[in-house]
Amino acid sequence: MKKRITFIVFSVLIIVALYVLYCFNYIPHKK
Repeated sequence: MKKRITFIVFSVLIIVALYVLYCFNYIPHKK
């Protein structure tokens, strides 16, 4: 039962990481 929660948390962390990387790559000029 905990596998589903772990999978959800893991997927959310991946999405957040990709979003942060996308923001850093999309706005490299602003500091």
